[in-house]
Amino acid sequence: APSTSLAVAQAVLRAGDGSLPDLVGVGRSSPAFLLPTSRHVAASLCRSYNGLRPVRRRWQRTGVAVAMRAGAGSVVSSRPADQGFALEGMPTDGSLLDELSRLIGTRVHAGVGLGVLDAYWKPVLQLFDGSGEPVGFAKVGWTPMTRRLVDTEWRVLEHLSGRLRAPLVPAPLVRTGWGPLDVVVTAPLPLDTVRLDDDRTADLPEGMTGLDGRSSADLGELAWWHEVRSAVAEAV
Repeated sequence: APSTSLAVAQAVLRAGDGSLPDLVGVGRSSPAFLLPTSRHVAASLCRSYNGLRPVRRRWQRTGVAVAMRAGAGSVVSSRPADQGFALEGMPTDGSLLDELSRLIGTRVHAGVGLGVLDAYWKPVLQLFDGSGEPVGFAKVGWTPMTRRLVDTEWRVLEHLSGRLRAPLVPAPLVRTGWGPLDVVVTAPLPLDTVRLDDDRTADLPEGMTGLDGRSSADLGELAWWHEVRSAVAEAV
């Protein structure tokens, strides 16, 4: 079983021959996120969507981008060791990035944030083309629990796509499978998108209600809750 989100990210991106893509890790004791080795793409990735990040993280990413642009990437990044974790049933030819490149129609490079591994954590790939332009975000379900989360997100995005003006909902682009993985890709948000301030709230917009199959019940009566408890018990 994997012990870190790095091990899962590597397993998801591992090619059929067992090799890993050219990615470097940024972080002191352990990587906080992975970046492509291309200086140009890595710098663009670090500068993109900083309006959605807390101020401290925004400055950290900007500093990494400056270092990458200046050719000093080795100061802030290093190639992480292969954690040796592999998922059963992965295709023997190509890789997930190869498949996403084929479906999107351009060669994609990926960055991956590394959170705390728990029953809900799934890799989120920030996809950029070779010129450093964002082409999408890929959510990867790799366990029964996270595959259900990915499926639910896809169905919600399909329902809401084109119906809301605010908050902005990313358009669903691609849904695919890759061996044991379920993957959905959404269109990139505008680069000037910003996050709500912590002290602001937003009313539930028209269009968010009335999703097919929506119902109310006590938590203990929901099949979903029993599935969650079973999955957590199996993971402990």
